[in-house]
Order: sequence, then C-alpha cells, then structure tokens
Amino acid sequence: MEILRETAEKIYESIEKDLKIVSKEEIINTDGKLRIGHETAKKGSFVYMLFNEVNTLLYVGETGTSIKRRMISDGSGAHKFKNPKMFNETVYIKYLLLDHSKLSENERRFIEQAISIHKQPKYYSNTE
Repeated sequence: MEILRETAEKIYESIEKDLKIVSKEEIINTDGKLRIGHETAKKGSFVYMLFNEVNTLLYVGETGTSIKRRMISDGSGAHKFKNPKMFNETVYIKYLLLDHSKLSENERRFIEQAISIHKQPKYYSNTE
C-alpha cells in the first residue's frame, strides 16, 4: 500500500539526522561497564541498522538492552549465532539511541518496521 510506504519514508526522514555511526569492531571491543565505553555497549533503547562494506543495508533491529549484547552475547538470539553470515558481513552500524522512559518496546518496533518497509534490508526477517 502506497500510504504505508509514504508513512515509512516520513518516519525515516524524521530520524535520519539523529542517526549515529559506529564500526562493528568498536562495538565488539568496547566495555560497556567502563564510563568511557561506547554508548552502544551500555544498556539503552536502540533502533539500529547493520551495513556491509559497500553500504548495503543488511538488517534493521531494535533492542532494549545494548547493541553489543544483541550483536554478540544475547544467547541464541545474538546476530553472531542466529545469522553468522549477516554478522560477518556487517562492517558498521547506524543507530538511534532513544529515551527508555519515553518510548515503549512497541514504539521501537514500529520505528524498526517503518525503516524496514522504507529501506528493504537484505535480511528483512534475519533470513536471506
């Protein structure tokens, strides 16, 4: 439906300026317990996008923990184990850090789905 695609595009455009970029290596190598650790390794409310070396959007996700945990240590649900091909292909992450107290899990998921509808990632449902 055209109205869904148009709405998804507007949602993406409204957050695009607030997206931050970090390399996968920086996330993996940072310690979220340290004050100086990268914010993606600390508990937060995130919507994130994984990209490969040629800037192809691989995946859009959301988490209420940390991106680091979601990437490598979230048990069998971690991207490293759930989809190792996608994990290995990932070079950098664009993310939006949201205020936990102002955004529910359903609202994060709504943003995640809007980005997915607009951008059509390679691994739309974490499968190829």
